[in-house]
Amino acid sequence: MKLTQGLAAVVLLASASIAQAEITGNASVVSDYNWRGITQTSQDPALQAGIDYAHDSGFYLGAWGSNVDFGDCCDNNVEIDRYTGFRGGDAVTWDVGFIYYTYPSGEDPDYTEIYAGLGWNWLSGKVSYSNDFGNSGESAFYYEANAAYELPANFGVNAHIGYSDGDAIDLFYED
Repeated sequence: MKLTQGLAAVVLLASASIAQAEITGNASVVSDYNWRGITQTSQDPALQAGIDYAHDSGFYLGAWGSNVDFGDCCDNNVEIDRYTGFRGGDAVTWDVGFIYYTYPSGEDPDYTEIYAGLGWNWLSGKVSYSNDFGNSGESAFYYEANAAYELPANFGVNAHIGYSDGDAIDLFYED
């Protein structure tokens, strides 16, 4: 009897936690998967999908995937990213997290990246860092600034600017 009551308590607790969370999904077809200014599909279309879990506490996690084509250099054809983090704030917002980029087919350029961001009203900025960008053994930073301004009738204007820096960037993207 005690086992049944304990199990019932665990189920009720888990149900309450799930009730304060949201699960969402997304899917898209794009003409070119462009990541930080570099095509990931040799300028060909991509099919992409993701699933996210967000809790009222600010904790979130998710997974996202896309087809990729890095040309003659690699046999990779799939990218799957898994991420987790915490976000919060009202007028001033914050977000810290971790992404694990994986390529289950072909070469093995799997790597991790951590990030931290701040926002205020419709402006935000974020810094991302990997100590082993693209499994190169070299580090890289990505700095970004974003603006998302809402307009009437469910329209909006978004702007993004970013800059990549570090030894791995010099290695991968030499002129």
